[in-house]
Amino acid sequence: MFSQTSLSALLAAVTLLSPAKAIPAPLARRDISADVLAKLYLAHQYSAAAYCPNNNDNSSSKLTCPTGNCDIVQADNTSVLTEFQNLGLADSTGYVALDHTRSKIILAYRGTESIQNFLADASFPLVPAPDICASCHAESGFYSFWRASKPAILAALDQARAQHPSYSLDVIGHSLGAAAATLAAAHVRNTGSHADLYSFSSPRVGDPAFARYVGGQDGVSGSNYRVTHRDDWVPKAPLKAMGYLHVADEYWISSPNGVNVTTSDVVVFEGYEGEDYDGGNAGTEKTDPTFQTHEWIFDKITLCYPKGTIE
Repeated sequence: MFSQTSLSALLAAVTLLSPAKAIPAPLARRDISADVLAKLYLAHQYSAAAYCPNNNDNSSSKLTCPTGNCDIVQADNTSVLTEFQNLGLADSTGYVALDHTRSKIILAYRGTESIQNFLADASFPLVPAPDICASCHAESGFYSFWRASKPAILAALDQARAQHPSYSLDVIGHSLGAAAATLAAAHVRNTGSHADLYSFSSPRVGDPAFARYVGGQDGVSGSNYRVTHRDDWVPKAPLKAMGYLHVADEYWISSPNGVNVTTSDVVVFEGYEGEDYDGGNAGTEKTDPTFQTHEWIFDKITLCYPKGTIE
């Protein structure tokens, strides 16, 4: 159950432990290309589609967004292989689909409808994640979210790769769904498949061993695109002081809500050793408690959600 007191305490801790100034480390940051921006924008649309009930309740054969926020994906020749909704205690929800226009297999997770409740009330215990690596540990709730969907996901991906061996695989998620996507991408890569990871507004998923392992997969068995927006507080939790570390690399969007994102609005911060760079999301002085920056990436990613917002 949501606790305003516990949420306020977590926000206060996040703000207290944030650096006083955002001073980017000169060797840790770089601008992005127009090609990368286009990849992020497309992945954002696949992620937005995961919030549309018709794409995760076994009622659709093609990806559609009635609210109009995935127009590029909707125009593509897509087919949904499997849809899953409210699996396990963590309500794992999303879809596996084929995009024949772009020769892609898409695994997309929706964020939970109760991210405030989850982050405010969780104690963030770390549990072994042996399907990622022998020394890896992940947050127990995130790991549960991934494992609830694991059997259906792996079966659908096996089918897709058998039918379309030349198709690339993108694993995508927003918020808690981004945490599940990070775990799923790491596991799928361990099976010998190449997978690009697009995580939007993800909390920290695991311990340093986990972050280094998944970060080490970048460029070897797929690319990692961890996208954050301004002062969104969700990527600031769980705290580093609690033994957590983000996966590299961070693609930080500095532009405000409601404007078109350009290449100059996105900066890449490279490296994951202790997140020892200043800048990016973790380097913002304040923290937005309203969730507006959390829901807005290139546009409002949760627009298709029936309630219109993530509570």
